[in-house]
Amino acid sequence: MSKRNNNLNNIRCECQRANKKLVIILPLLLLFLGIFTRWVSGSPLGALHYLEAKSLVPPIWVMVLIFSSFYVASGFALGVALGNRFCACGEKKYQGAMWFCISLALGYAWYPLFFCARLFLVSTTVSALCLFCAICATVCFASVSKLAFFLSLACNCWLLYLVFLNLQIFFAI
Repeated sequence: MSKRNNNLNNIRCECQRANKKLVIILPLLLLFLGIFTRWVSGSPLGALHYLEAKSLVPPIWVMVLIFSSFYVASGFALGVALGNRFCACGEKKYQGAMWFCISLALGYAWYPLFFCARLFLVSTTVSALCLFCAICATVCFASVSKLAFFLSLACNCWLLYLVFLNLQIFFAI
């Protein structure tokens, strides 16, 4: 039981060491950019009907909750890692942030490629590259912050699901 309390204290300590502005602003910014991307791209229902793939994905309201949670958790992980003022591994922190931003840019590009342009091979490739960059960021965050590492790891599970979903849809066409 004391090991669990020690881990909770370590996470609490990491949150206290982090720059509070980054931890609050980055999740909100990433969520806003995600909503904006989806708003500009339009509804995914047209592409799902076109693919006859409605049975492959959860209901839209579940996807909205998962996407929102993904962006908030990703922003929180980035904020904790970048805002860690006492980390002696600054190189890994900024290297992880670079991989993270590349992954994020690819993630924002994936949605219109898949649902608007219906470029399924390109979107499958983009989602795989997004996952690769996110894994690289997660590896870098492991030496910066345990909390950022575990949040990134959870987000990588979602990206892995998206890659498999893209592959399943691409090969079903």
